[in-house]
Amino acid sequence: MNITQTSFLSDSEIALIDTHWMFYLDPEKLKDKAKWLDPKDGEDRNRVGLLSECAVGKYFEVPVALTLSRRPEVKAGRWIGDIGNDIELVGWKLDIKCQPSAYQPNHKWMWNVPTELAQNPNKECDGYIWTHKTVGNDKKYLLIGWMLRGDFLTQAESHNEGEDKKFENGKYIKDTMDINTEHLRAITELKKMHRDTLELSAKKDTGTSS
Repeated sequence: MNITQTSFLSDSEIALIDTHWMFYLDPEKLKDKAKWLDPKDGEDRNRVGLLSECAVGKYFEVPVALTLSRRPEVKAGRWIGDIGNDIELVGWKLDIKCQPSAYQPNHKWMWNVPTELAQNPNKECDGYIWTHKTVGNDKKYLLIGWMLRGDFLTQAESHNEGEDKKFENGKYIKDTMDINTEHLRAITELKKMHRDTLELSAKKDTGTSS
């Protein structure tokens, strides 16, 4: 898995994220947080998503506080105005997906997007970044790879709700599209493209050229 990169969140960054997270939680959710946890691993999927967004942002040198400030408005525990992307890089609006697990991912793993979301033309999403979080460890995030949405839609496998999964026990809980690790593009490629774009923009701003 040579495409994988790692991003770490510090204790203070996690505390900042949780302060943000708790502020926006539905009061009903605060009364009984346990019922919102995934029964398989005890993780709150929405919190995991926010942590991973901040970890990806940090890898691309975006401070956690700035990532949090860009989050859509929240009302009654629901994101308002979330149009399908979490970070903009190289002019692409990318959606960040995180799969928490007790196991380390390998080349056989499949990385997914719900079919309804992937095929929704109203979502302003140009592509996806997939990440992995070890259950119980909020500090370390593996950035597995990325892919443009058009490529994902043409290369991913489609699965129906209730269909058996190939490489792990269980069934798909909803219509899903997924793709093997080996087909993803390297995060390092995206980071280089991002830095090149920033450098070009800076040269234009200063009126210099190479």
